[in-house]
Amino acid sequence: MVYTFRAIYNQVLRYFDEEGATATSTTRLIVEDAVNSALQQRWAQHPWTFKLWPREETLTTVAGQRYYSLHPQCDRLLWMYNTATKQYVQEYPVQGLGTEDEQERAVLGGWHQTTGPAQGFITTGVAQVKNQPSSASTISLVSDNASDTGSAYQVLIKGQVSGEIVSQLVTLSGTTPVASTASFTYVLGITKSQAFNGQMTATSNSGAVTIIALTPNELGRHYRQIMLLEEPTGVETLKYQFYRKPLLMVNDYDIVDIPSELAQLIVWDALISLATYNSEFTAAHVNVWRDNQDRWERALYSNYGAPSTSIGGQTTQVRWINRG
Repeated sequence: MVYTFRAIYNQVLRYFDEEGATATSTTRLIVEDAVNSALQQRWAQHPWTFKLWPREETLTTVAGQRYYSLHPQCDRLLWMYNTATKQYVQEYPVQGLGTEDEQERAVLGGWHQTTGPAQGFITTGVAQVKNQPSSASTISLVSDNASDTGSAYQVLIKGQVSGEIVSQLVTLSGTTPVASTASFTYVLGITKSQAFNGQMTATSNSGAVTIIALTPNELGRHYRQIMLLEEPTGVETLKYQFYRKPLLMVNDYDIVDIPSELAQLIVWDALISLATYNSEFTAAHVNVWRDNQDRWERALYSNYGAPSTSIGGQTTQVRWINRG
């Protein structure tokens, strides 16, 4: 059986004697929040094997550009490979850039002045947009749905203008592009005021650069970012694979992002987090839920916590990646 969002939150609601509560019911809203929160916490708890994105993605380097945003579903990189040099691109901790070790210094020395093929990178955090303007530019906003027009459909742009951080609110006009009055050299974030009817796209430099494209229900987005230690001198293709982010459940028919045979764990997680919401719940109730939680948690680790579980599977190894 595949568990949907409705199946899970209704199981929790039964303990409140409120199964079938309306979508605007306070109890149902609180339960829905608790279920999503439980899923996100479980997702962040461990690099579960079911979190792996099921395909390789690629990014193309641009001469002179070190910073890149990865796939919007990327939570944590598993590997990155340079198809030009046929070598893996090695990740370094930030502290490694200032090492006094002579061998490391020989490899990393003067990294900020190093150019050439991508051999190493550091993870620099998250960005709210995928790309940046190639030069100071107004930001053009447009929807692919004509109904996205008027004061209810606004977009907030935050970024750097003439060396200062400013914010500008732009009102959409459906499928007719509307440009900001300010020219941004760097965009910190682009946020919608509410869910739109269509996809909203933000571009700069006369449409040459797509800053971000948001689906109707997305108000904003986060991208994991990396910085290449070598400044590219040309075009290279870097392949990579990653552990993905969980999918937020909004619709009743959304499938819980935990393997179906173990999705019951989310019920016990949610109930424990809601134990103080209902004064009728006692310590005995919570203890029973914790016992159930513990059994399902151990089952999750047993089935999806180890990277190799089949007969003949290789043990976990550390592999030296030669940077050349």
